[in-house]
Amino acid sequence: MSTVFLFIAMLGNAQAKKEKKEASSEANPSENQVKANVPNDSNSKKFAKHLFSTEFTNFSPEGDGFEYTKLRFKKDNTWAADAAIILDDEEMDCIESGTWSMEAAQSVTTAALTWKITATDCPAREAGGTIRIIATLDGQTIDAKYR
Repeated sequence: MSTVFLFIAMLGNAQAKKEKKEASSEANPSENQVKANVPNDSNSKKFAKHLFSTEFTNFSPEGDGFEYTKLRFKKDNTWAADAAIILDDEEMDCIESGTWSMEAAQSVTTAALTWKITATDCPAREAGGTIRIIATLDGQTIDAKYR
């Protein structure tokens, strides 16, 4: 009788551990579990892989005077950037973040990206702005044609 009781207790303990692990995974999904909303074609997947694995530097989304010194796109369709406003010889550091989306890539290096600014502490900039570009990725740089 004690063998049966021990076996049942072991099964209950294993089930509890499994449920705890599943709950933990749902509460804190790892980077590998997060899936970006990316078009399902080969070019888009390769473009997105470069997008996620690169910290882009010195990208100016709106011309002179403002630049993202470090820009990172994440698999949860968010982005974050260290930024700088540059006036004459003065530079003021700030940060921005938001959400992003992409259309099907034209090639493994070119796709239309749209991103929305949801938070900023940069002077003279406001949350809610949207940027849409045709982005060509080359190493750590983005060549942008604005749309």
